[in-house]
Amino acid sequence: MKKILMMLAVLSGLSACTSLAPFPEEDKTPLTPQGKLNACILEQARQKAVLPETFGDVDLAANQVANYCIRSLDMLDSGLYRQSVINATAIINSYNQ
Repeated sequence: MKKILMMLAVLSGLSACTSLAPFPEEDKTPLTPQGKLNACILEQARQKAVLPETFGDVDLAANQVANYCIRSLDMLDSGLYRQSVINATAIINSYNQ
């Protein structure tokens, strides 16, 4: 009888702990401007990468992605532009492999 009571106590303790366990929640922190730019580049480059005409001129597609994202987020900065083109090129090329 003691074993059964002990098992019930352990199981009820475990079930209480699991109900209090933190579940991963969606990150609700706002993105930094650089984070927004990276998210835009990733989304746009993925869309460009699936188009057959993109494979002929990856540089043009990467420049279009960088232009679109920088202008839509109003982040005119030559340093950001260069890095954006590099990031977009890498993403598009990853779909070519």
